[in-house]
Amino acid sequence: MRLLTALGTAVTLLSTFRFPVGHRPTPRHLGESTAWFPLVGMMLGIVGLVLLVVSTWVGMPNRVIALLVLASWAILSGGLHWDGFGDVLDSVGVRYAGRERMLEVMKDPSMGAFAVLGMVLVLLCQWECLSALLVAGKWWPLLLVPTGARWALTLQCVLGNPARPGGTADSVIQEAKPKSLLIASLLWLLALFASGFSWSSLSLLLAPVAVVIAVRSWSDRYLGGQTGDVLGFTVITTETLLLICLINAIWS
Repeated sequence: MRLLTALGTAVTLLSTFRFPVGHRPTPRHLGESTAWFPLVGMMLGIVGLVLLVVSTWVGMPNRVIALLVLASWAILSGGLHWDGFGDVLDSVGVRYAGRERMLEVMKDPSMGAFAVLGMVLVLLCQWECLSALLVAGKWWPLLLVPTGARWALTLQCVLGNPARPGGTADSVIQEAKPKSLLIASLLWLLALFASGFSWSSLSLLLAPVAVVIAVRSWSDRYLGGQTGDVLGFTVITTETLLLICLINAIWS
């Protein structure tokens, strides 16, 4: 029962899918749900694969398919991670005004120039990378990218500390345990080897770790810990870096 509750909580937290858990998740359930974050990524990847098959069957161009896949990931995630990504970028613009001002900007629902510019550029980068991979006949990045990004999210939760008590990420980060990271890591490795991973593509393993270390270092310095927006920033940045690493691995 606890397993189903944790799984359902993970699905509900990270997607627009709804998994009945029977009762309101406790902080402990929120922490345990981090073990299944990569599984939610796999679900998004499977949706992307279905879109690829259907779109290819009806004769759509690869660039259009890539755009549909990216749109499906964003929509099925409720725009959660992109919202956090934009909020963090806006907070960078006021980083010299101090921690409280940065947190205030991140809570502001409006979007500034830093967020708009950064989101457009990163989305274009993801679109170009995914289009190139599909042109090369590589379908497995559709599974790897969202799964690896959610593994990075689990790692960030387990290693991090909340910047804002009572914030969105507070209970998740405080209750995330190393056991959850172990389960999440097994799921990430399963996705890697199921996709034909070879040790020559070691950058795929290192990329999520590098993002987590860099983002955690920055957020600890300027915010005093991690927030829900920082976690969203981690996901989008990891997805982008994984796509770039895949391009490098295929054409190197």
